[in-house]
Amino acid sequence: RFYRMKWKMFNEAKMKSVKIPGGAFAVKIKAKGFCTRQINITYTRDEHGNQQRHVSYDDREYVNKITYKVKMNGETIDTFSLNCCEGRELEWDCGAFQASLKSGWFSKKPHEIHTKPGIDPGFALLFGHICITEFAPDEIKKDLKPNWKLC
Repeated sequence: RFYRMKWKMFNEAKMKSVKIPGGAFAVKIKAKGFCTRQINITYTRDEHGNQQRHVSYDDREYVNKITYKVKMNGETIDTFSLNCCEGRELEWDCGAFQASLKSGWFSKKPHEIHTKPGIDPGFALLFGHICITEFAPDEIKKDLKPNWKLC
């Protein structure tokens, strides 16, 4: 048997710069993707001729797209997206930073974050770190717990 389920995630983080006066920034994150489950049922017989049923599951999760929206005082100031494909380089680019992860999300290589001028560099670095670690495809997949009983 083979099952496929689509999913969507919504989350939000609030951050405030200590150097630039004003309200806090709200980062709204939307992600979507799908997950699959392959069920394999096999039957074996023991030495007494009794039939035994063995069930194995192969579950996989996929993230298709993540959209980040930055708001300040209720007004959208930046929107950027990440289209996800396993095994390829991931790149984030917004008004505060540019970041990349070489060799895809399972890479052991470090993230690279380059802050942009005109933005508090500490704030931009923290913002970039949150986007590419806490709200990156691998973390979303790790936290995803599909309820297969609904299928």
